[in-house]
Amino acid sequence: MKIAVYCGWRSNDSATLRLAQEVGWEIGRSGHHLVYGGGAEGAMGATMRAFREVSTEMTVVTLPEWVEDTDREPGKHLITVSNMAERKTHLEAAADGFLVLPGGLGTLEELFSVWSEVQNGLHSKPFCLVDPTGYYEGLLYWVRESQHITPAAQNLPQVARSAAGAVRVLMLLTAETGARAVY
Repeated sequence: MKIAVYCGWRSNDSATLRLAQEVGWEIGRSGHHLVYGGGAEGAMGATMRAFREVSTEMTVVTLPEWVEDTDREPGKHLITVSNMAERKTHLEAAADGFLVLPGGLGTLEELFSVWSEVQNGLHSKPFCLVDPTGYYEGLLYWVRESQHITPAAQNLPQVARSAAGAVRVLMLLTAETGARAVY
């Protein structure tokens, strides 16, 4: 399974970095392929480095100015794009499912893009919030209380409290939907 991880490159608090490491290790140990947005900083870098400790095959989708030397290592399929919209499109196309860690505005944009595409029937790829500390509880409360979001869409996000639980959720949901990446 090709798993895209959405998280922040500015996320540098110890709890988020540890979670990112656990996600990287879990994806690699489970024999899955990592899809990520490039870079060696913050949670994105922590996910990539942990994954590389236990596995090698990954897809990196990034802007030319963000390419790191590590993005050119063996086992990495590097896709350079010209802007953030293309980056998001390629990340979504390359993945069978998505794990969303705590992050900033870019992470939220990626989450909402996948969420709205599933809601609108554009694909059925599963996504899961990896949220051991309740980071997304306020957002989920707001969504549940919104009169502008259908009950079906309100219930789309799955939440896992651990990296291992999140990967299991994606595996179960992928088995149910049969969603597969385009690449």
